[in-house]
Amino acid sequence: MCETPPHPGETCQAVCDLGEHICKNSDQICEIAAELAPDTWSAGKCQDGKTACEAARKRCCGCS
Repeated sequence: MCETPPHPGETCQAVCDLGEHICKNSDQICEIAAELAPDTWSAGKCQDGKTACEAARKRCCGCS
């Protein structure tokens, strides 16, 4: 994982903030999915969230 760009512009800050929220929501989805285990559908939603989080972090890291 990279760090947020040192002095992000308004757009990059918004991208990074959105990514942070996506990752927090992903964590919550995975916690709920774990409670429903061994439900394959909920496990898939957890994995979808992790994938979205990773993509959001890459987007933030590459923002300039």
